[in-house]
Amino acid sequence: MNTVNSLAHFLSRTITVLCAFGLMLPTLAWGAFTVNGDGTVTDTETGLVWDRCLWGLYGADCGSGSFSVYTWREALNAVKFANGVSAHGFDDWRLPNKNELESFAQRGVGFPAIDSAAFPGLSTLERLYAWSSTTVAFSPDSAWSLDFYAGVFGYNYKTDPLPVRLVRGGQPSASFDRLAPLNAVCGSSHNSGSSPLLTLAPTANLCSPTNASAVTAGTSTFSWSCIGLNGGTNANCSAPRGYQVTPATTGNGTISPATDQVVAYQATPTFTATPDGGQVVSLWNDTCTGTVSGVGNVNFTVDPMTANCKLRVTFEPGASHQVTSSRNPAAGGTATCTPKDVTYGGSSTCTQTPNSGYAFAGWSGACTGTGACTLTNVITDLTVTANFGYVVTGTAGPAQGGSVTCFPNPVAPGATTSCTVSANAGYALSGVSGCGSGSLSGSTYTTPAINAACTVTASFA
Repeated sequence: MNTVNSLAHFLSRTITVLCAFGLMLPTLAWGAFTVNGDGTVTDTETGLVWDRCLWGLYGADCGSGSFSVYTWREALNAVKFANGVSAHGFDDWRLPNKNELESFAQRGVGFPAIDSAAFPGLSTLERLYAWSSTTVAFSPDSAWSLDFYAGVFGYNYKTDPLPVRLVRGGQPSASFDRLAPLNAVCGSSHNSGSSPLLTLAPTANLCSPTNASAVTAGTSTFSWSCIGLNGGTNANCSAPRGYQVTPATTGNGTISPATDQVVAYQATPTFTATPDGGQVVSLWNDTCTGTVSGVGNVNFTVDPMTANCKLRVTFEPGASHQVTSSRNPAAGGTATCTPKDVTYGGSSTCTQTPNSGYAFAGWSGACTGTGACTLTNVITDLTVTANFGYVVTGTAGPAQGGSVTCFPNPVAPGATTSCTVSANAGYALSGVSGCGSGSLSGSTYTTPAINAACTVTASFA
């Protein structure tokens, strides 16, 4: 405790001694204070409204109730409690700052330095002090306090026990104590960028220092003002606003993204549903509106966001689908797909076997190519056709005379094929025949319509 505070304690002890000898404190009345009928006192010079009694006491003489002392942090909590119960009908009480508490006392008028007619109940030593809300700059573990008897400021450790006197309203300055202008500064909630997005208006860290106006919710930003004091400048503050989509599922499947998404105003986020095996998307609903797309209605794009909303996708078992196999021509061979009846989203494998004199020419329908055919993610009825053709054999006589190559081969029923005839060195082509009466043009032999397996023979000399 500093020298000034020690002096305050000395003077207070002196008062205690005087009282012990029957020398009661004088009762002073100042014109600046007006006693109200609701347990408060108004300072007509500053406009501040004080609780007439120390916190915990009440009555015309502040003689009722239970007097208590508090650590500095407990004093701040006492203010919260007073506002919570609307003490004297008000919920905007505060712990006075150093300047406000200084306006409470008046030096040079004798002892005590307080209007004890307006503020009774200061009958003992422990009641002659009060906390301020102001931390001591050079001693952060301490806060300023006022000795009501001498009107002298001191400071106490924040863990010391002192009384509490509440104040509200007013302008915390007067002719005896002019305050310097205090320019307002936006608090840490201020954010001029585009993220992070807030779905609720900020309520804390709005200004540093001074007080904030009410927060206004615009379509894309939250905005407020910080009010300068004593002629200081105001500050305009804001934070980007976002809107939340909350996704959920019913049934067997997943949604992506699966967590709450906060997006900017007018954004159009897209969600994708993935059904489990055998399941389908049956419904998108809840409070979000939007557009469904994709095979099986698995995508949902939310309409431009203007409010928070919820999105739910419902899955249900999908109907089975049939895979039908056929062959062309029917006499060309067999075709089988297993299983034939496929659970929604399941698979089926198709195989073929050509009959004698035929060869497999390729798949058509749901299968393509000439290799193995496996159908996956079957979500509708499908048809598969195995195409067979006649084999055309090319021979040369003598074998060392040359070669015969036919394409296409095998040949679809009723179609033709072209055979390329090549003579080896030392030989010459003398004729081509087979597969009916074809035609030879240069080195190319074209067959008539093929309706059975046959042989094309080239003769060399």
